[in-house]
Amino acid sequence: MTWKFEDARPLSEIERQRLSRMMYLAFCDLRALARQAQAQQAKDLAETFHNVPLLMHTNEFSFKVFRELLERYQEKYKGHLLFDYLQEWEKLEHTEANV
Repeated sequence: MTWKFEDARPLSEIERQRLSRMMYLAFCDLRALARQAQAQQAKDLAETFHNVPLLMHTNEFSFKVFRELLERYQEKYKGHLLFDYLQEWEKLEHTEANV
């Protein structure tokens, strides 16, 4: 099944670098969540990021959908977050506006 999103487009090299940084942070969080036996939160974080590596080198990446996934994750775990992904997202979104 292929998803099609109205805002899908290829990413710039800078956007891919920023997404790679966000994935690095997510992997660090996953490691910490595993140490803390927070399996559900780790699962939800993995669910939020799992399509990024696949889509970031195609014409199918949707900033809107990814932001919605980040918002959903952060709202669910408000007060229990190891990292503020939406803050990092703001840096990425700023990059997108200047591309």
